[in-house]
Amino acid sequence: MRVKQDEPFEVQPRANAALARVLRVGTGAALVVALAALVVGGMGADAPGRALAWSALGIVVAVPLGRVGLLGIRWIARRDYLFALLAFGLLAIVVVGGVLAIRT
Repeated sequence: MRVKQDEPFEVQPRANAALARVLRVGTGAALVVALAALVVGGMGADAPGRALAWSALGIVVAVPLGRVGLLGIRWIARRDYLFALLAFGLLAIVVVGGVLAIRT
């Protein structure tokens, strides 16, 4: 992804279109997996339905985090290291929180 340093993000249609596509595909994937969880769970298959439901939740959480990661990469390309540090710091906090939640 090529980012022009002198232009604001709002006037970079290719990069913004790629980011919008990622968000759209992630949202669609979460919807499809959630509907599959409803169908499979409704047919009496409890464990696979629960696994699909957790997968849908994982996608719903991962898509915005992916957006933060992509923006962090764009900020590094623009040499805006403060915002990149904040973006990756946020991702680190989420990862540490997830690890702590799983371990307790």
